[in-house]
Amino acid sequence: MKITREEEAVRQTVLNIEMEEADVEVYLQRAYQRVVQKVKVPGFRPGKAPRRVVERMVGRESLLNEALDFMVPEITAKALEQEDIEAGAQPDVELVETEPVTIKATVPLTPLVEAGDYASMRVPWEPPVVTDEQIAEALEEARRKEAVWEPVERAAEMGDDVTMSFKGVVDGETIVEQEDAAFILDAEAPIEGFGAALTGVTAGETREFELPFPEDYFNETLAGKPCTFTITAKEIKAQVVPELDDEFAKGVDDGYDSLDALKDHLRQQLQDEMEHEDEHKYEDAVMTELVNVGSVELPPIMIERAIDSHLQEIQETIGRRIGRSISLDEYMDIMKKSEDDLREETRVTVEEQLRRSYLLTQVAENEGIDATDEDVETEIEEMATRAGEQGEQVRELFMSQENRDSVARSIRSRRTVQRLVDIAKSEATEQPSNEAETSEVTVEETTDSTEASGDSSEESGQTEESTEQAT
Repeated sequence: MKITREEEAVRQTVLNIEMEEADVEVYLQRAYQRVVQKVKVPGFRPGKAPRRVVERMVGRESLLNEALDFMVPEITAKALEQEDIEAGAQPDVELVETEPVTIKATVPLTPLVEAGDYASMRVPWEPPVVTDEQIAEALEEARRKEAVWEPVERAAEMGDDVTMSFKGVVDGETIVEQEDAAFILDAEAPIEGFGAALTGVTAGETREFELPFPEDYFNETLAGKPCTFTITAKEIKAQVVPELDDEFAKGVDDGYDSLDALKDHLRQQLQDEMEHEDEHKYEDAVMTELVNVGSVELPPIMIERAIDSHLQEIQETIGRRIGRSISLDEYMDIMKKSEDDLREETRVTVEEQLRRSYLLTQVAENEGIDATDEDVETEIEEMATRAGEQGEQVRELFMSQENRDSVARSIRSRRTVQRLVDIAKSEATEQPSNEAETSEVTVEETTDSTEASGDSSEESGQTEESTEQAT
């Protein structure tokens, strides 16, 4: 076969492969062996008709089409080997013509990764501190949870609960009518201005007023249209919150000995939440800085495929929420955007995730960070313990080498992120050697590090997903 090679883009090459007749003949013979088992040829037992008879009956083009399934990938693989090309992912392959058989293979090369001087990264960090204002807000929230609604003999105020008969009319048609409907008066529910229109109403009073539905209202037939509301107030209730004292503290959750004890509990709870959130944010900032100091040359095909995958994940997420699968066209209708718009919006996120992933893999290699069989066993056992009654299913799930490798990569990614965090906080005890900063990293090496780089505080990207499936 004749091969011509052209560099189409960064880390991407094109092979134009023209097959000679002798090469094609081998594949046509294999195709014949398939076809002869499926066609009925008069005068011959099943599978025994000669090739010349079968070819005359179905045509050479049909045999060639049958051969394409195995011919194209095999020829492409041979061409890559002949040209000594290491593909970073599956090539995009196109049959250009059949006479002679010509194949165009667009090949993504392995990304070129340079970790840069990550040892000098410094990202400012200050431990979060709970303020007295936050404690006060938490106490108010606790009071609201313990509050009771009591009837009042006064005009309604914002925040009151008003029970009423309620009717809404649009274009002369009643769109809603309820008896004993209860609304807590606020600025927006059920639409903006409704609560304000009822401020000052008293029990037994009837009011009529007009308000427009928002232009972006979920019901498009009502969006922007004026609605005439008629209400008759029946009962007004105000929220009564308990006093902040020791008695109040004893009634919160399982009870606290005093108000001070409750405050201490809330302070620790807030501190834990803030530290957890800060950990996520800081890891993300460190990964962003890693992308700034390093560089990754990505083949365009890899980026486009990652965009495809990202959009598919979004579609599947929406599908799970609404209880059925949705097409890309439906998703575009929901978002009110074209496919090109969606892809461009996704591109920045996807490229960032890919760069983080490859850089994380390179740093792990530079630092000699890995996961032993014992580490993997410990991780699986911890997941099984968390799964409770489904623990044995989790253990069985991770008996396969593929899933165990996934756990190992997840551990390695997590440890690498922690190493980078230590460096960025200047807490590292040893300075790494960056003698081999540049390398070509394969897709397989980065498969599970994408989770860690996208949200680097996750403990195990695909691993956790697999556990959820088991449980």
